[in-house]
Amino acid sequence: DLSPVERIQQETTTPEATEQDKTDEELGLAKEPSSNKNGEEEQQDENAASALEEDNHISEEHQPKEDTPESATPLAVSPRILYWILGLLVILVLLAAAALVILIVKVWIPDHDDDGDSSSSFSNTEGILRFSDLQDRLQYLVSVGVSDPAVFSVANSIRSPQLRAVEWMLYNDTLQLPAPPIGTNPDDYPEAYRFVLRYAMMTLYYSTTSSTTTGSAAAQSWHSRLSFGSSGRDTCDWNQQVLRPLSNSGGSGQEGLVTLGVICSLDKKATGLQLYTNNLVGTLPPELSVLKTLTNINLDRNNGLIGTIPEEICNLSNLVILSISHNQLTGTIPSCINRITPLRHLSISNTGKITGPLPHMGGLMNLRQVFLQNNRLWGNVSTFGFFGFASELSIVILENNEFTGTITSSFFSSKPKLTHVDLSGNRLTGQPPIHLLWHPGLRVLDFSNNRLAGRLPSMFPPNQNFQFLALQNNRITGSINSSIGALVGLQHLDFSNNSLTGPMLPELSTTDPHQSVMGNLTHLFLGENDFQPGRIPDVLSSIYQLKEISLQRSQRIGPLPEFIVASSNLVMLDVAQNALTGKIPAQWGNLVNLEFLLVNQNFLSGDIPSELSRLSKLRAGFFEDTLLSGNALNQVCLLPTLNKLDGDIDGDEVVYADCGRV
Repeated sequence: DLSPVERIQQETTTPEATEQDKTDEELGLAKEPSSNKNGEEEQQDENAASALEEDNHISEEHQPKEDTPESATPLAVSPRILYWILGLLVILVLLAAAALVILIVKVWIPDHDDDGDSSSSFSNTEGILRFSDLQDRLQYLVSVGVSDPAVFSVANSIRSPQLRAVEWMLYNDTLQLPAPPIGTNPDDYPEAYRFVLRYAMMTLYYSTTSSTTTGSAAAQSWHSRLSFGSSGRDTCDWNQQVLRPLSNSGGSGQEGLVTLGVICSLDKKATGLQLYTNNLVGTLPPELSVLKTLTNINLDRNNGLIGTIPEEICNLSNLVILSISHNQLTGTIPSCINRITPLRHLSISNTGKITGPLPHMGGLMNLRQVFLQNNRLWGNVSTFGFFGFASELSIVILENNEFTGTITSSFFSSKPKLTHVDLSGNRLTGQPPIHLLWHPGLRVLDFSNNRLAGRLPSMFPPNQNFQFLALQNNRITGSINSSIGALVGLQHLDFSNNSLTGPMLPELSTTDPHQSVMGNLTHLFLGENDFQPGRIPDVLSSIYQLKEISLQRSQRIGPLPEFIVASSNLVMLDVAQNALTGKIPAQWGNLVNLEFLLVNQNFLSGDIPSELSRLSKLRAGFFEDTLLSGNALNQVCLLPTLNKLDGDIDGDEVVYADCGRV
């Protein structure tokens, strides 16, 4: 009862044999019949094979077909699995986004305690919530042109003063001024102005404090913080009364209480920025130019101010006073400064590094005072527009630059209020501008240290207001006319180091019988000239206000006069390098204020009077190359103020002649 398949399986001896038979069949090889098989067995084998073939055919119909590329069916996936996969992907994306935001917050919004005004710091979560507020503020400042977008980038973990200012307003300032709408003009909307004013002042603060200093110590670079960065306090209240020199430029003088900081009008518009002599260290930010209501900027004598003058400063269209002298500024004076037409006072002096041509200033018709001394400016004076157009001009100080050209008779001819002209230390040529002495209001004329040539005038005009005349270190010839005595108000006269001839001081005359001849003179310098030989002029005996006299190398002969003691205020007496003879008068011991005494390189002889030991203020004494002798010099050399010389000699230490050997 076995099925054909069972019979075949039973008759098959091993899997190997069956496999071999199958292989042979596939290859078409016929087996030879066994010799011991009879016909009946062969018949049975044929029947069994026929049955097996039929059974295999039936089995193949019910077996699944093998997958082939042509007949393969796609794998069926459950919708639930797809939902799980998509959900997982969404979670991963959200986690990545959160990590990115936290990273941005850590870079852009670090701890904001660097100004010392706030003891609390925001958590990362709070920082993330406020990140959009920060972006709003940055976008507004860029939209109205207050700041360049590049200043808000973070490079090498260094945050710009502009970025620090915005961060302070957002994270430390309890006032919490909101960002104005994009494009809102601060000149038209008070709230927008209030926002940019606070931002500009904090930018200035961070720009002029040490970038390596954090915390409350950051303000130490300022002599006085002046309430800058006071959280919750209105920006117009960022000022303070402090003790400073009373001069407008912060120079020497009597000290008193002055208001420094932000000065505002009644409508809360900034009109002044007074920060002179406050030890600012850093650069001037261009953001100051957004405050078009400013009329007065005074940043004088902050020796740590560096960098260039931002051209944006020309946008301050209402500026009347611009004073940024005694700093370390570099670069050039912006040519656009000609646009600030209300400007009356311009002071960019004593930097030693401002260079380039002096820009045309013909548009500054309201200019009254110009201070550009001690720089490296150059140009021909004939091109200086403000000489011709500023009718209110009163003070022009351009000393120690590299200006060239000639001062003609037309210069300053239409300046009725002119009082001071100083172009000393330049490269000017031509005649000395003595014609300016006829200007009725002129008080100071200094053209020393130039290349002027020509003769002194044959007549000096009567001018009671004139006080200061300096023409030293030029190539001027001629002689001093006696009419110079008509300058009855003259206090300072310096003709030294020229080629003057004739009598040193002829019989001086004055047109005013009630005025003494040169009775107000305090400084007289006539040395280094070619005067005809003569004694020290007797006229000096009537000038009681003299403090400094220099007649060095001026062909003086004869004895030293006793009458010099008439000037009890004398501080310096220099008669060196002449042919003076005789002794030092004992009366010179009464010059109790004398600090500098130079009698060296003369034919003086005799004992040094012991009275000179009473010169308790003497700081320098030169007696070398004379025939002087005596023990009194030992006492002079022991004076406590002697042996060191400072001040005009740059602090150099000097060992005085004879003190080391007598």
